[in-house]
Amino acid sequence: MLQNCQEYIRTLASSIKPDHLLALPTPTSITVIGCGRPDLIPMYIETTGCPFPIYAEPTRKLYDHLGMTRTYNLGSKPQYMQTHLLINSVQSIFQGLSTGRKALKGGDFKQVGGEFLFENGECTWAHRMKTTRGHAEVSELRNLIGLDGTRPPMRRKWSHDVKGLEKDRKRVMSWGRLRSKSKSTRDSSIDGSRGVTPEKIVEEDPKQLAGRPAI
Repeated sequence: MLQNCQEYIRTLASSIKPDHLLALPTPTSITVIGCGRPDLIPMYIETTGCPFPIYAEPTRKLYDHLGMTRTYNLGSKPQYMQTHLLINSVQSIFQGLSTGRKALKGGDFKQVGGEFLFENGECTWAHRMKTTRGHAEVSELRNLIGLDGTRPPMRRKWSHDVKGLEKDRKRVMSWGRLRSKSKSTRDSSIDGSRGVTPEKIVEEDPKQLAGRPAI
């Protein structure tokens, strides 16, 4: 998970709380999946304050299946970026130095992701990133799932502390472990899940889908 994505998760975590999602007419959840190694997940939780489950899929098969691409193009600065590009670059360097060899386990630097809405097991809305900062704005996600479309609050600069980190670490699990928890999960692996055709999913306007929950 690169600095741009970490910044996005920080803004997401400051704007949407698990309690907000559970209070919706249809209880909703958010799951974060990165392309790095699973042993980096505790560090990501600590640096982003993410209250949502984080999984790792270093093979990138899921990314290919969902039609996501690879690029170095930064694109224009989005609303969710609350720190300067230079500061992000410096933080990225220090983070790499502090993690030592683990810095090489962060996944493909060119891989970009996206945001997907699932209802009753089917993907009904998709936003695929075209640049490394091209995430769907958090205000759009809030509107999409039925929360108001207000902009995220400003965070305290240089403050990424997380309370209850040990509790969060209990949620740490790699994508591979998740798939191996049950036989039914193994039977529905990525290679065998061609019933869904992500390449045919229209990237819809969030305003037209406001209030539709992810399940």
